[in-house]
Amino acid sequence: HTRSRDTGRIYGLSFHSSSTAGGKTIPEILVTVSFARIANLEMRERLRQLGKEDPLFTKCGSYHEEKETGHYRFTLSARHLETSAEVMGVLVRMLQTPLFEKYQREEPADSLQLLSVLVAPQWLGGYIYPTLRHWLTRTGMEADKKRVAHQYAGMLPVEIETAMQLTWRTIASKELKRYRTDCRASIREDGRFLLGCYGNACDVAIYPDGDDGATADYVLSEYACHNLDFAAQQLTLFTGIAALHTVADRELQSS
Repeated sequence: HTRSRDTGRIYGLSFHSSSTAGGKTIPEILVTVSFARIANLEMRERLRQLGKEDPLFTKCGSYHEEKETGHYRFTLSARHLETSAEVMGVLVRMLQTPLFEKYQREEPADSLQLLSVLVAPQWLGGYIYPTLRHWLTRTGMEADKKRVAHQYAGMLPVEIETAMQLTWRTIASKELKRYRTDCRASIREDGRFLLGCYGNACDVAIYPDGDDGATADYVLSEYACHNLDFAAQQLTLFTGIAALHTVADRELQSS
C-alpha cells in the first residue's frame, strides 16, 4: 500500500536538570508523548494510567498532560535507581506499538520522529530515523577532532557528556562515583556515535552492522549496547541518548 506523507512525532526525549533548595543539581529525563498521534484509544488510556496511577512511576517521576500531550518526568536518584529503569522500560515498550504502526503507514524520511528507544534488563538500544541520521553525519564531519576517544574521530557537543557525568555522579554507588569522567560522547566522521561510561567497554552506539549509512532515507539505523551490566550504567547511557535528542532537536528546529 502507499504510505502517507503526513507525519508527526509519537514521542520525544529530553534531558533537564533542576536545583534543590540546598543547591544540589538533579538530573531528569522527560519523555513527551503526543496522544493525538496515537490512533488506538485504548493505548492512549493505558499510557495516561501509567502516568497518573502507576505506584512505581509515582516513586520516581511526575506526570502532567497539556493539549493532548503527556509529559513523563523521571527524576533520577540512587534511591529509586532500579525503579526508574523498570518504569522507563515499561513506558518505551508501550510506545513501540503505535510507533511501529506509524512506521508502517509513513516513509521514515518524512518523519519528525528522531529515534526510538528500548530498555530491558541489562540492555539499551533502538533505532535512529533518517532526519537524525543526517544530522549525525553533519555533526561527525564538524566534530572536535582535538578530543579523541578510542577509534572515534571527535566528540559530540559537550553538554551530552556533561549530562551523563551528572547522572553518574547522582546515581552511582559511593565507590564508583569517582569514575564519572569515564562518561564520553564521541562520534565518527560518518556519523556513527558512541556513548560510553564506566565498565568493561560499556557503551551504546551505532555499530557498523546496524547502519545503512547517512544516505539511507527509507530505512532506520540501529543502535545497541555492549557490556551493560547494571542499572547505573543503563540510566547513564539513557541520559546520553536523551541529551543527544535534546541537542539535535534544538539544532534542527533552529536551522
